[in-house]
Amino acid sequence: MRKVTPEDAPLLAQFMKEYFAEARPTVPLENRERFTLDDSYVTGWAERAATCPGIFGFISDDGMILGEIAETWVGPNKIARGGIWYVRPGARGGLCAWRFLKAFDKEARERGAICSRLDLDNPVFRHVIERMYKKLGYREYSKIYVKEY
Repeated sequence: MRKVTPEDAPLLAQFMKEYFAEARPTVPLENRERFTLDDSYVTGWAERAATCPGIFGFISDDGMILGEIAETWVGPNKIARGGIWYVRPGARGGLCAWRFLKAFDKEARERGAICSRLDLDNPVFRHVIERMYKKLGYREYSKIYVKEY
C-alpha cells in the first residue's frame, strides 16, 4: 500500500469502475438504468483526484481509499470525509480494508482533522464494514436517504 500519486490515476479509474459495477444493483432507484457510468468522466475525475492537494488516499493492487479534509459550516473545524473505498473481491476478508482505513485515519489526524466521517452507502457488506468501523472507534451518526426524480 502506498499514498496515491498522479501516476495512479488509471488504476483509480479502474477501481472506480469496478466499484460502480458492483454497487449499481444496490442503488435504490426503480429506474436504475438512468444511473450510468461515463468512462471518460471517470478517467478525468480520477486524474483530478490524484493531483488535487485537498484529496488524499492510498492504493494497492487490491484496492484504494480516497478522502478529503473539509471544514464544517460552524467554524474552521477540520473533518476528514471518506470518498471512495474499494477492495477487490479477492482481497476481501483479509487485512487490506483494515490497512486502508488505518492509513486513512492516520493521514487525517496528520492533516489536522478532529474527526472522520465515512459513509456506508453500499449495503452489500454492511455487517462487515460496520464491525470494522466499530473496532476502529467509529460510532454510527446518520443515515443516507435517496429520492428519485
